[in-house]
Amino acid sequence: MHFFYIDESGCTGEDITCADQPIFVLGGVGLRDEGWNKTQTEWNKILTTYFDGELPNHFELHAHELL
Repeated sequence: MHFFYIDESGCTGEDITCADQPIFVLGGVGLRDEGWNKTQTEWNKILTTYFDGELPNHFELHAHELL
């Protein structure tokens, strides 16, 4: 079995000229079920290291924060 997650950021609906959201990002990940635990563990290590050992409460990674 495979897990797929796809998400978008910056969608303004039908108004593609909206100056408030000039960037549209679409991203995703596909994983084998056997690889999910290792991927989640490694991803959490990377994020926890970035935040000096502790993720903020209700943390979500947003594409605009990557720019």
